[in-house]
Amino acid sequence: MSGFSIPSRDVNSSSRLVEDLKFDSVDIIEIAMMMDDVFNVELSSEQVATWRSMADIVNSVADCNACRI
Repeated sequence: MSGFSIPSRDVNSSSRLVEDLKFDSVDIIEIAMMMDDVFNVELSSEQVATWRSMADIVNSVADCNACRI
C-alpha cells in the first residue's frame, strides 16, 4: 500500500486493520483522508469508527459514491 510499509500482496479484503496490518488510530485517520482525496468522498467519523477490515473501508467508499448517483 502506498504510504504504508505493507506489501500490497499482504493486503486483501479480509485483512484486519489493527490485528493483521498493525494500523493505529493515526493510520486509520490518514486512510480516511486519502479516501476523501482519491475518491472525493466525505466519510463521517461514525463510519470510520466502525472500520475493522479493508472490506469495511471499501464498503464505506462504495456507500458514499452510491449516495451521489
